[in-house]
Amino acid sequence: MDGSHLRPADSLYDEVSSEGVALDDLRLGWRPIVGRDRRILGVRIEVAAAPGTESAAASAVGAVISALADQTSLLPRGVAVLAMGPSSLESDIAIVRDWNKKAAGKSGLMLEVSWETLTNRQLEAIAVAHRDGVRFVLRQSTKAPPRDWQHMFAAVVAGNDKARGHDGTPPLWVRDIHTRAEVDAALARGAHATIGWPLDEPTVEPSAGLEPTRRAVLDIVRLIQSDADVIALERAFKNEPSLALMLLSVINGPAFASGASHTSPITSIRHAIMVLGYKRLVRWLLLLLGVSSSQTRSMPLIYMAVQRGFFLEALATQVNGMRDDLFTVGAFSLLQQITGHSHERLFASAALPRPVLDAVRAHQGPYGVYLALAEVIERGDAIGSERAAQLVGVSMGRINAALLASLAAADAITMNG
Repeated sequence: MDGSHLRPADSLYDEVSSEGVALDDLRLGWRPIVGRDRRILGVRIEVAAAPGTESAAASAVGAVISALADQTSLLPRGVAVLAMGPSSLESDIAIVRDWNKKAAGKSGLMLEVSWETLTNRQLEAIAVAHRDGVRFVLRQSTKAPPRDWQHMFAAVVAGNDKARGHDGTPPLWVRDIHTRAEVDAALARGAHATIGWPLDEPTVEPSAGLEPTRRAVLDIVRLIQSDADVIALERAFKNEPSLALMLLSVINGPAFASGASHTSPITSIRHAIMVLGYKRLVRWLLLLLGVSSSQTRSMPLIYMAVQRGFFLEALATQVNGMRDDLFTVGAFSLLQQITGHSHERLFASAALPRPVLDAVRAHQGPYGVYLALAEVIERGDAIGSERAAQLVGVSMGRINAALLASLAAADAITMNG
């Protein structure tokens, strides 16, 4: 799935709704699953029914899968952990089992369960499903499963307390992480991953100037904003060989090539620029701006910034410049934390539209409410997301469709593997 071909939320919402699945009745939250090396392992999606629509839980997994799926693949490079309520577990298992067969081994789906809420019948269903290849994650509670059951769980999700990883037990994933110190403490206790990532602290120390590659990216963005010709852009890429290599890798990679008309590899920088077009090139540059760093410490923030861009783009009610602007707002929203440099330094030479700058710098202007919506969904704040949805003027169904589509798009572009 390629972000440049991301479907608007309207079309995805209508497609899912036509199957009798009500995305409007679901309240979703999400966080990345970040490994010890700072690489993204996947996402954990919290799924709950809106108040008064508890019956929607029975079809929630089907709704999420329908919105995430792209033909026969589902987040093929990363896992998608669905944290559901216990009441619909048996039907959830049946849906995931059927989807795994359809996905032919490409499904990264896992179901998260809490041991103390499981009935004997549900335990039997888990045992059978595990033999059939369905994967489960255990949400830690006061009651731990017997040792002979632990092999059935791919990981244990625990709160940010004193939980420790031990040899012979499933990998420990720690949630409720708010600071970099809490990340370090969880890893020191043996955690294999954290669920979520602190967004308020820069990942690198500010230096006297921007790294050469990042400075080159911003220079190219400035050239595009000033409508420079293709020759000038080609020269700028050739002056930074690592960027030129990344551009050719992206345009010839599966994420872009699957939706492109060319059949032979593109080896010319000028040809790559012409195929992408200026608007799409800006969007890829936003990704390259983070990926160009040799450090992997920024990867969680890069992933979240790219997902925000795809999410806000899918929410756009217009197909003109608003979609491009909203993608830029999301993708640039964490750039200060990624680079360690102030907005003033980063945007000094990039002629970005005023509404984009207002949203990124201060959550102001017409796009500020869109960025606020993305942030409350990341926190899993159901009440806050409903309020933000009202300010944006978009239904929860379309918001959920946009969220799930953006997670699949971010996975296709930023996952390592």
